Amino acid sequence: QVVKSTAGRLYGWYLGSPAGVDQYLQVFNVSATTSIALGTTVPDMSFFVPTLGGANVPAAGPGIGFGTGIVIAATTTAAGSTAAASALRTNIFYA
Repeated sequence: QVVKSTAGRLYGWYLGSPAGVDQYLQVFNVSATTSIALGTTVPDMSFFVPTLGGANVPAAGPGIGFGTGIVIAATTTAAGSTAAASALRTNIFYA
């Protein structure tokens, strides 16, 4: 999913997994989903979200720069190609 199709900054996130399995949020420095091949393209960042848990970083500080864009994908492994078993709840703070 495209968060931002141009350069931007990631300031924080709230991630929640309603699934009975661990999930991951992969983050890519690209402008479109067509620019990545899950399982082949190495994510710039990958966040672990535990079973029925969350991974949260409140919006603060200078943020993390992405020179091209911000695209995310929910998967079953940190750099894998298998889509998450159920929707990963995401709130992404960016500019």
